[in-house]
Amino acid sequence: MAFVSIYTVGRLAHPYDHPASREFYDVGFRVMRQAYVAGHLIEEFSSGGVSLPEEGDGSGYPVLTLTVWNSLQSLYRFTYAGKHSQALRNRNKWMEPDDGKHSSYVVWWTEKVKDVSWEEAFTRYHYYLEHQATPFAFDLKKAFDESGKLCILKKNRKKVFYMLNLQTRYNAFTKMHDDFIKDWSHAMSSGDTSSVERMAEDYYVAFFNSGNDKPIFFNKLEAMDGMKQSVSHFSGAEKRFENRVIRLRNSENAVVFYEQLIVKEEEVVARLFTIENWRIMNGKWMVIREIEEPIK
Repeated sequence: MAFVSIYTVGRLAHPYDHPASREFYDVGFRVMRQAYVAGHLIEEFSSGGVSLPEEGDGSGYPVLTLTVWNSLQSLYRFTYAGKHSQALRNRNKWMEPDDGKHSSYVVWWTEKVKDVSWEEAFTRYHYYLEHQATPFAFDLKKAFDESGKLCILKKNRKKVFYMLNLQTRYNAFTKMHDDFIKDWSHAMSSGDTSSVERMAEDYYVAFFNSGNDKPIFFNKLEAMDGMKQSVSHFSGAEKRFENRVIRLRNSENAVVFYEQLIVKEEEVVARLFTIENWRIMNGKWMVIREIEEPIK
C-alpha cells in the first residue's frame, strides 16, 4: 500500500512568540489532531531543528510541515474541507502574503513511511519548482495516482470527493473512436449508416465553404439524410481519418480533430477538416456537434 506525503512551506508575518503566531500554532494543532484521530493522518514529522536549505524570498519566519497520509483523497478532503478549509481563509492573519512566484507545497507518493525525510521533502520541492507537476512531485491541481497516471480530484454536488483517472477514460474513449472508424469502413462498403448514427438529439453540424462565407448549419435529421446521400454517392470508396488528435475537456466531454479523406481508386476525391465534440450521455459517447470545412 502506498502513502501520500506532503511538504508545506510558508512564512509567518510575526515573530514566533507573537499572539497572532501563537494563535496559528494553536489552530494548527487542533486541525492536525482532528485528521489524526480520523485515521487519515499517518505521520507528522517534527520541524524542530530543521532549517530551510536556502533563505529564498520573504522576510518572515519560516514554517515547515511534513506529513504522511493514508490516501490522496483523504489529503484532498482535509485540505479543502472542514477546519483546515476554515484556517486557509484566515491565512492572511498569520502568514506573509503569497507572492505567487513559488508553490507553498509539494506532494508525492511513498511506499514506506520510514523512507520519508526532510531531505527528501526539500529534493521533491525543488524538483517541482523546476519541472512543475510530474509523477515524482506534484500538486493537488494536477495530481498523479500511485502508478504515475494523471488523475483529477473533484468534489461533486453532494460534497463527496472522488478521484477520476483521466488516462483510463482517455483510453476508453480512444477505443470507442477506433471502433467508430471501423464502423465507417463498414458503412462505406455496405451503404448501411446505422452504426455511425451516434448523434445526440440536439446535435448540429456547421459546414464552412470558403473565405468569409458564413457556415451552413444542419440539425440531426438533416445531417443523417446528408450522410446517407454521401455514402450512396461515394459507394465503394474508402473513408480515411488522418492526423487524428484526441483531447479530453473533462471526464464527460471529448474533442477529436482529424482530416477526413474520401479515397476512390487511390484518388482523393474529397478532403475535409473535421472537429467532433463528444459527450457521455446515459453511459454512451454521443456526438453533440461537428465542424467541417473542405481542404483545397
